[in-house]
Amino acid sequence: MAVPLDRGSVKVKLTLNSNSCGLSLIKILVSTILMILVSGCQPTDEETQKADFREGAEALTKSDSGKSGLADNNSDKANVLLILTDDQGYGDLGINGNEIIETPTLDELFEQGVNFDRFYVSPVCAPTRASLLTGKHYLSTGVFHVTRGGEKMHASNVTLAERLNEQGYRTGLFGKWHNGLQYPHDPIGQGFDEFYGFSAGHLSEYYDNYLYHNNERVQYQGYVADAITNKAIDFVVDASEKPFFAMLSFNTPHGPFQVPNQYFEKYKNKGLIDVNASIYGMVENIDDNIAKVFNALEEKGELNNTIVLFMSDNGPAFPDGQTRYNAGLKGHKGLVDEGGVRSPLVIHWPSKNIPSQKVIPITQHIDIVPTILSLLDIAFDETHFDGRDLTPLMFNNLENGNQWEDRFLYSHRFRISKDSSADPVHPTPAAIRNQQYLALAGENGKWQLYDLIRDPGQKQNLAEEQVTLLEELKSEYFSWYQQITSEHGPYKTLPIEVGHVETTLIELPAHEGLIKSDLEYQHKAGWSHDWLVPVSQNAGLAYWPLKVLAPGKYRVTIEYATNDGAYGNALKVKVAEKELIQSQIAPFIPDTLSTERQYYTDEAPDLTWGKLDMGELDLTTGQYNFEIMFGTDAQNRSLWVKQVTLHKI
Repeated sequence: MAVPLDRGSVKVKLTLNSNSCGLSLIKILVSTILMILVSGCQPTDEETQKADFREGAEALTKSDSGKSGLADNNSDKANVLLILTDDQGYGDLGINGNEIIETPTLDELFEQGVNFDRFYVSPVCAPTRASLLTGKHYLSTGVFHVTRGGEKMHASNVTLAERLNEQGYRTGLFGKWHNGLQYPHDPIGQGFDEFYGFSAGHLSEYYDNYLYHNNERVQYQGYVADAITNKAIDFVVDASEKPFFAMLSFNTPHGPFQVPNQYFEKYKNKGLIDVNASIYGMVENIDDNIAKVFNALEEKGELNNTIVLFMSDNGPAFPDGQTRYNAGLKGHKGLVDEGGVRSPLVIHWPSKNIPSQKVIPITQHIDIVPTILSLLDIAFDETHFDGRDLTPLMFNNLENGNQWEDRFLYSHRFRISKDSSADPVHPTPAAIRNQQYLALAGENGKWQLYDLIRDPGQKQNLAEEQVTLLEELKSEYFSWYQQITSEHGPYKTLPIEVGHVETTLIELPAHEGLIKSDLEYQHKAGWSHDWLVPVSQNAGLAYWPLKVLAPGKYRVTIEYATNDGAYGNALKVKVAEKELIQSQIAPFIPDTLSTERQYYTDEAPDLTWGKLDMGELDLTTGQYNFEIMFGTDAQNRSLWVKQVTLHKI
């Protein structure tokens, strides 16, 4: 059988809309001049690229008369509500055959909307989020990990939030970001007017914890999913006449496994083990919160004019190897098999009366941005995206009766390593799919082949039976991989930018620190909220790459603990040839803030931390490593380091 060698060529409508416009060139020039005057530095290459996008957006949206301007009545534009969940599998919905879980709101949404049944995402979270927001494969965006700074996108990437902001939309992100902590890689730097949530890969505590509201750390009361939902509701029912783009990004059902007890007990009474009872409880809580958002939009009269999308960021996590229903799909989060990357997706726009249907052609997260822009009749250049516009599938209006052209979808997962010198990106683990076949390989590089039409559960490996077909698919994959990685260049942690006028506080969390010698992460893997500990009396070293955009004086503070009581060694920080040393460190024994969980896994707990004032550093323009050095003391007592903070004076 001949395999169509379509490398993902994009075929989208390019619709010019005389009522939409980009940011004016005058505003761009003023912003750039102000930045130079205030910060004393030239715009970065990424800032220049983003300015080029804005000029291009303005050119695309000029009317025949040569004028550009926002629509006279912004209220005529449709709103966009993008709902994303964390670690929710394809099978974690009643609509997908799960007879135990109760998700009535989502089931109804899938029944009324367009259900993209074979929709694919990345095998882990940060890559999916980068692709979802840019329309590009994650390897093009700069993302190569989920921790140690590898989750950051290049600031030059143009996100959906930025594109809609250019069209007069209010933009808000509520919940998990996971594409960069520091400006300009944070949500505010990537086009969101309002951010209420967190930027790390997960939280360690779901009750009465803290989040960030824009750049301010704030406490919330109650359960985290309820808190971010309430904030999202405040945003979507705002009295502004501008349309909104709201991204409601739940961090559940990702661990830690905490959920209000009434949900947990409900599924325990159905006979589920603790971990699955907590996961199903979290999913039902999501369903209830989505119903609250829909009710609020209905009361405001905006639900009919709101495009709603719902999806998950990767396949289900199976803690400690304990499985649950996933519609017979093989694999889980972290794998490129069907179970690791197939996600539910529904798009529903009530006022357009789009026929409810189940779409069978394969689709992917890179399709979301061009599809939303097309639904909103916003002009775009299809060469900016790796994905396709899906509206022909939604409206059943394929031109001249032609069928939707088959395509290849590519999946890839980085290699997980704590070695800062190791190359995180290798050809495998990876997969290539078309409508019928899946070819995949794990870290061992051994390829498998499956016929997904006849064998959706991947039970029969055809690699030895269809050698020629497998070689064709592998050749196509390696051509794509070579092109995308060579265009990007080496994958390294992006430097943390210091000196932006938008922020005076720079956080350097331990899990973003790159270990060079004699230090370790307390919980080994170095996920979010972990901390650095010494492994010997030798002064171990970890560092964060910095890019100082403008000279300035910064106060350096260390969040630390001395879990063994006293600590009798020195701690040193160094930037270029400038050093700060503290040899008198007051004891600080931490308290645990994390509350009871229904099922325990290895997330680092939330603790209290002492504050150590290291003094002041004068930073000059340039690229440096911010280094921290410490070891155990003579009595083998340890120092724990959670975070370094730079505060501009």
